[in-house]
Amino acid sequence: EEIDTTRAKMQDYCSLMAACRKKGRTAYFVACGTSYNAAKCASVFFNRIAGVNVTAYLPGDFRSQCLDAVRDGDVIIGISQSGETKDLIDVFNQVKAAGKKVSYVNVVNNINSTIALEKSDIYIPLHCGPEIAVPATKSFVNQLLVLYIMALRLGERFAKEKLSAVRPETLKKYSESLCLIPELIEETINNTPDAV
Repeated sequence: EEIDTTRAKMQDYCSLMAACRKKGRTAYFVACGTSYNAAKCASVFFNRIAGVNVTAYLPGDFRSQCLDAVRDGDVIIGISQSGETKDLIDVFNQVKAAGKKVSYVNVVNNINSTIALEKSDIYIPLHCGPEIAVPATKSFVNQLLVLYIMALRLGERFAKEKLSAVRPETLKKYSESLCLIPELIEETINNTPDAV
């Protein structure tokens, strides 16, 4: 059931992003801390896999660099492990207060959070369980994986609708790479016990 629900959310997200692209609008990543680092990586994924620029911003940078330029039809992709990141919630509130009609897609671990329940048109769950460690290793890895899949699904949608120049063989290569991740993680764990 969770797989079907997440698959439906992913399709809705792709539809929002396709509409954004067709209207010549902008998509932004906004996140803090470790989630911001995941957003920076995701900017590379979206560029290479889907052929679309989605720039990552810290909330303060977004306010100073983008807030007045946000237009109706833009998409803000928030990333938050807790779903309670105050700076991120403040950005959503400021965009809304400015009367901008944007879509909010959020990647969150806590699906019962403020961001998931109150600040999202669509939220994509991480399903990685509670994060206890300060470095957020588990949630960071899951964020990277979910964002990679989001870029891949978007690339597939854009290829079907001729919205980007990404070639099918490129998408196939990235899709195949996704399947190698469990094996690579296992190999890393097996080869690094002394360092760990």
